Amino acid sequence: MSDAAVLPLLPEGTKIRDAVKLLVGAEDSPFAVDEMSISGISQTVFTAAPSAVRDVFAYCSEHGEMDFICFGDERLTFNETLKRAHQLSHVFVDRFNIKKGDRIAIAMRNYPEWIIAYMAASGCGAVLVTMNSWWTPDELAWAFDDCGCKLAVVDGQLKDRVKGFYSDRDVDLIVARGDAGGERCYAWDEMVAEGAGIIGWPDIEVLPEDDHAITYTSGSTGFPKGAVSTQRGLITVLMAWAATNEAQKMIGRIPMERETQAVALVTIPFFHVTGCNNSFLLSVIGGRRIILMYKWDIQEAFRLIEREKVTSFVGVPTMSYELTTNPDRVNYDLTSLEDLGAGGAARPADHLRILREAFPSVIPGIGYGLTETNALGTLNHADEYYARPGSAGRATWPAAKIKIMDPETGAEMPVGERGEIWIKSAANIRGYWNNVAATEAAFRDSWFMTGDIGYLDDEDFLFIVDRLKDIIIRGGENISTLEVEDILLSHPDVQEAVVFGLPDERLGEIVGCVALSDGTGEDEIKAFLKGKVAGFKIPTKIWTVSDKLPRIASGKLDRKGLKEKYRAVWQG
Repeated sequence: MSDAAVLPLLPEGTKIRDAVKLLVGAEDSPFAVDEMSISGISQTVFTAAPSAVRDVFAYCSEHGEMDFICFGDERLTFNETLKRAHQLSHVFVDRFNIKKGDRIAIAMRNYPEWIIAYMAASGCGAVLVTMNSWWTPDELAWAFDDCGCKLAVVDGQLKDRVKGFYSDRDVDLIVARGDAGGERCYAWDEMVAEGAGIIGWPDIEVLPEDDHAITYTSGSTGFPKGAVSTQRGLITVLMAWAATNEAQKMIGRIPMERETQAVALVTIPFFHVTGCNNSFLLSVIGGRRIILMYKWDIQEAFRLIEREKVTSFVGVPTMSYELTTNPDRVNYDLTSLEDLGAGGAARPADHLRILREAFPSVIPGIGYGLTETNALGTLNHADEYYARPGSAGRATWPAAKIKIMDPETGAEMPVGERGEIWIKSAANIRGYWNNVAATEAAFRDSWFMTGDIGYLDDEDFLFIVDRLKDIIIRGGENISTLEVEDILLSHPDVQEAVVFGLPDERLGEIVGCVALSDGTGEDEIKAFLKGKVAGFKIPTKIWTVSDKLPRIASGKLDRKGLKEKYRAVWQG
């Protein structure tokens, strides 16, 4: 994909979409596109793209002995990472009898082993199931049952959460960074060593429309849904983003040729599509070194940026906000930073102003995408972003298309009129795992109906203004209000409950709740929830009342009225 470097530097002020169009249309372009029928629907596809995700990892050989993964004092080069992935992939097949289409779960924090396991599973045609490392044992057990995984790769902390149920489900475990003792439980280092000397992937055919991954997403219906991505879907995202990066070189935003290696600070969990697709997989293509953080800590972030000469950073908006506002910023050398991206939630316009004052030479960016679109949707960068700080940007051309639809009539809305945001691309998931009803409800002729409300301006910039779905986005984590309500209502003293988002300057939203309770207070209810749902889903504030909650004319709870009332109380 480096062929784009032979293209001329374009005049100052050239729009990024115009640069992408020149790039895509260039003779023998690696980003050439055409229309193809996929499942009876015409889609824009990259004709020169790799056919399977495992083929993307051939770039590791090109980058060779450059550092790829850094975690604390640990270092792995691109070659070392690929070598271990080859070895483990054969062990998956030879020892665990993994066949094409079998599910392999990965449940661990952002460790180097997460990346190697992902590559190894891709290499043998397995379907990766990327599980939330913050889930409780009950949540993990539900997901194991839902996906029917045959093998799970976990860290020591996650092993403790699954040890009570995994053996009853005919699942083998490989444990990294923890005790591998137990039935059908194997040590990571031993498994990698078992494949010593093997080079290349197992001889298994992997096709573009084969399933590649299942990523669980919290929606408005309570239980998570397994979003199923195909090989082509994931590759479409990478090609679209790589084309955008090359276009930024052409318009002078980033160097055509780098004197030093690009370095990304990875703060988003790999079980999120942004963390996996952008922070990890895009780095494979671009030869970028990635610096893993065990968990977000602003002082550690400062230290790593200075020590590793970090050039790029993508996180939820609260993270870049802390980078710009923490007073200790002046005690570190952060001049290596070139771009600060955000995703997973809206970045308030005021945050952008503060960012510009703190880092005037850094290019800001924001993107909009969902699990169901593999994070592909819109992008907004640099001057265009400063000009429209409230916009999520334009559709990522040429792969993504966006339209605004009336959720009641199904009619397309004119410029400037609000409606539901629909997204179409070959990157969209093929559907939800074992959930035909949810798939049919979410898609129309391959257009994904996001449940978000927005509008397009006269230059096709997207503005997101509301949500149809009952979800809360807390620091980039989607939380189903119905899921939390169901757990609340299992408390013997809670008779009614309404869960909603409360505004929060740092996280965007936090979880709030009003509950009809028979004498049980806020602290007792929070204690009841602990261990039943992941900690980030537990309400920050619970108002308990003794009178029945108000209803609307239909007899349903007045959710909108309650949300407005208690948001006003929260804001004082």
